[in-house]
Amino acid sequence: MKKYLLYIGLGLLGLTSCSDFLDVSSPSTFTDEDVVKNLEEANRLLNAVYARVASGNIYGNAYFTIFNLNSDVEFTTSTAEIQSASRNEYKLFDCGADASSLLSTWNAAYSTIESANNFIGAAQNSELFAVRDSSMLQLIGEAKCIRAMNYLDLVIMFGDIPFSLTRAYEAESLVMPMGDRDEILTMLIDDMIDTADNMQFAADLSAGVERCSKEFCWSLIARMALYRGGYSLRHNGSTTDVGIMQRPEDYLNYYRVARDYSEKVITSGTHNLSKDYYQVFIDECNYTVNNADDPIFEIPFTQNVSGNVGYVHGPRGLDSSSGGTEGVNQWGTASGSVRLNAFYRFTFDEQDARRETVGFWHYDYDGTPVLLNDYNNYCNK
Repeated sequence: MKKYLLYIGLGLLGLTSCSDFLDVSSPSTFTDEDVVKNLEEANRLLNAVYARVASGNIYGNAYFTIFNLNSDVEFTTSTAEIQSASRNEYKLFDCGADASSLLSTWNAAYSTIESANNFIGAAQNSELFAVRDSSMLQLIGEAKCIRAMNYLDLVIMFGDIPFSLTRAYEAESLVMPMGDRDEILTMLIDDMIDTADNMQFAADLSAGVERCSKEFCWSLIARMALYRGGYSLRHNGSTTDVGIMQRPEDYLNYYRVARDYSEKVITSGTHNLSKDYYQVFIDECNYTVNNADDPIFEIPFTQNVSGNVGYVHGPRGLDSSSGGTEGVNQWGTASGSVRLNAFYRFTFDEQDARRETVGFWHYDYDGTPVLLNDYNNYCNK
């Protein structure tokens, strides 16, 4: 009997040792303390948030092509008689039955929000945050700006949406709770107002307007407040009607917020409209970033890697067939798929600089400008 008890005791001892062994953390696991223990590591984690913003499913392409074309200015055309999701999509008030583009944009936006939530959660648990390190507070502010920007555009597209400011693995439920659009924007506006004081001006940031700044935070507050106080399509309880255009009763409060924070941007004197209209876009083509002029925030796309900005705009030109033309080779390939109504230029006064940015030409195989004979024009800016 004693022999059996000895065996049982040894067996239990082995289980205890196994349990202790399994409790040892993996050397490949990174905790919050590891990833934000210093500003260099924190910056790397924040760069991952910026990389998600550049996704083609949101700001890199979808928001300004699939979902935002066919206005009274920019539009796309299709001569296909049969619906084709690859050519038509939402920009021609058409889409595939599976709404795959819509799902891709939804997923990309929430993936970016979760990435921002993760950074904010980790950063706010750091020692640098505990001592109110100014650089760490700036990084947190940038992540909050990106989160608010994504939520705002989701609200604009969908109205009431799932909403959380907590990263998924710290949330009480795996299902993100549904939020009311007015409550969402109110929370974001209040959060950004608290955040703005801890942020720096673009001119004081190493990456300038390619990082979220104090001015951008103020601008974002104004933009959210303007939408918060404005009209939007809302449910009216009917199962047959599409809804009713309505604005909240406290709209004047938010119009005042929009006015006050726009005024902050103006009176800060950190941005001007001193550049020639053409020069703004010429600088963009030459990757020249000006931190004190027209742009307040520019999403930092990686050249030849992310985004269609600059590729779908401008006259069509093929780098491979440019025949050594310096201008085309220097500025790269462009598809020119974003077009303007052929009569658009005539809506401007003859002395208006914008009138001459409408493109009537593209580059031929040898780089020679060729007159465009079509029912639309290139969007040269």
